[in-house]
Amino acid sequence: MKGTCVATDVRGQADNMTGVRGGAWPWIAVIVVIGLVIGLQTLFTYFACDDFYWLNAAKRWTDGDAPLFAPNCANNFRPGTHLIVYATYLAFGDRAIGYHVVSVLLHIIVAVGIFSMVSRFVEDRRPAMLASVFFVTASGPMESFQWVSGMPMLVVGIMFVVAMISADKYAANGSPLFLGFASTASLAALFTHEFAILIPVVSSLYAFVSGRVSGSRIRSIVLCNVAILAVWFMAYHNHYAGRSQSIGEVGEPRLISLSSIPSNMRVALPSLLMPNVSAPSVQQRLPEGLPWVATVFQVFWVGALVLVSGFILYGLVNRAWQSRLGALWCAAGLCIASIAASGIAGRYLYLAIMGFVLVLATTYAALLQCGQRKWARFFLAVCSLLIAVNMACTQVTLSFLGVSAQGRIRLLTQIRQIAARHPEVTDFAVVDLPDKYSRGISWGAGYYGVKVTTSVPESANTRTMVLVYRDGDLVMGNSR
Repeated sequence: MKGTCVATDVRGQADNMTGVRGGAWPWIAVIVVIGLVIGLQTLFTYFACDDFYWLNAAKRWTDGDAPLFAPNCANNFRPGTHLIVYATYLAFGDRAIGYHVVSVLLHIIVAVGIFSMVSRFVEDRRPAMLASVFFVTASGPMESFQWVSGMPMLVVGIMFVVAMISADKYAANGSPLFLGFASTASLAALFTHEFAILIPVVSSLYAFVSGRVSGSRIRSIVLCNVAILAVWFMAYHNHYAGRSQSIGEVGEPRLISLSSIPSNMRVALPSLLMPNVSAPSVQQRLPEGLPWVATVFQVFWVGALVLVSGFILYGLVNRAWQSRLGALWCAAGLCIASIAASGIAGRYLYLAIMGFVLVLATTYAALLQCGQRKWARFFLAVCSLLIAVNMACTQVTLSFLGVSAQGRIRLLTQIRQIAARHPEVTDFAVVDLPDKYSRGISWGAGYYGVKVTTSVPESANTRTMVLVYRDGDLVMGNSR
């Protein structure tokens, strides 16, 4: 790749490029089909881990045992999340398939929104399509649409693209209506999940780095974002100052831990490309008898990382504001995800990878606009291979979740049957559970009115029955 070519910003083409009448429907149809293929297997999985906590919370709200906006177990301030969970619970109860259908559709809507947003930014649907397909197939943040508890992050993703597209439209014509749309979307997202603090940050960065926004409109965007953050922080403070009844046990807020950044970042950064198959959490999901798979994938991952990094560097040099915005967006998203005191989780990467795919798209656009056709095809081939690997990893993980879900259903059924036969027992201690079953089993049993722990309590004030996991079944141990 010789020479330097600074890609131009052809602003007047944006609306024609993204408009449905301009021929966007075929592109959108492909995104929808790919999203449905990715999400199809999700529809047949059960609730996982944190999902049972929210089922318990929704049941308590429905029964009137707790206020709708009571603090949750982590003492987070997420009234929007409570509304989403409550609404879906009223619609589907404990039928998992309904939640998964909604999650898959929301994930597809975010992908289509990314296609529209990137089309406006780079004035070319081909890079926008690459960004959207890479996003919808990315296995790093797949918890967001695989777990019911990740659904609020999908809503935040929708609010994010609405805010960015509205900010871009406001920059183009100065209509206060679009500034209002952007502000409303940002505030709604913040009341849904605290990670949405990234939205006003990124939209302010857009105002400064894009060169599309005049001085007075920059001030309007930044002032609106400052006002949004002020409103959210005041509500956040009042939430903790006046908390009373809670949904379960509540401790002090555990949102930020600066010491967790290095370890979390080591997990988060590689996951933007594809899962690190050498990680124990991934290796345990690989087919038995194929020890070479992790090695091959690791070599491929390192090679892909080097290649993509080189192309991205070229894009940052040869593309003006779009690459800078995407890189800052991704970096800010990773930092916010990495300060989570509870450790990094796949769903925390959902917003960061939106910035990452913008960088990929603008790199591809720079190659195309600078006449580097051969390198553009090679970059597209590398990204396509990464997409295929991500799709494969997603399907492997979904299969793993399906197997563990079936085992969890079996265990919960056995616990309920044993509890029915022994009404005198008030507590059950289920021990020797594999990790894939232990997470969420207490909340899952609690939803059915059975108190379960995964260790034998020291206190003998209540009647406790010990159940031991043996080869997929529970056998009764000693009672206390």
